[in-house]
Amino acid sequence: MRVGYKKRKGVTIASLLISGLIIAGMIFFVNHLKNNADVENEIILSETSFEIKGLYGESYNYADIEEIEMKDTLPEIEKKHLGIALGGVKKGDFDMEELGLTRMHVLHNEGPYLYIKFENRYLILNHLDKQKTDQLYSDLMQRVK
Repeated sequence: MRVGYKKRKGVTIASLLISGLIIAGMIFFVNHLKNNADVENEIILSETSFEIKGLYGESYNYADIEEIEMKDTLPEIEKKHLGIALGGVKKGDFDMEELGLTRMHVLHNEGPYLYIKFENRYLILNHLDKQKTDQLYSDLMQRVK
């Protein structure tokens, strides 16, 4: 047997084990994101603000809203900053054509989409159920002055 053969064999086995663990971790992470990306975020409306719970959730004051509108299409994504774009699911921060920085909570490729304009960015969201998107639009319009 050659000198150093056992040492090299041990290093090779350790390298394979570490690589396998890294790959398994990556597969688990991607699978976890994929399974949780299309979960509908809970939206809580209060007297002065609304909060989107869950992945990339945030609170927004009604006083900061400049405009709310419904559209049936999405602009092109120019760049993803921090987020997930898997099929029709788009969650996180994106640079959007014509809009600039946009936080998205989009669950499928079919409208309607709720566009909410703030001073420095947009928020675009929809629900899996179109009636829920319509109801959210009505609820927000009543609260925004």
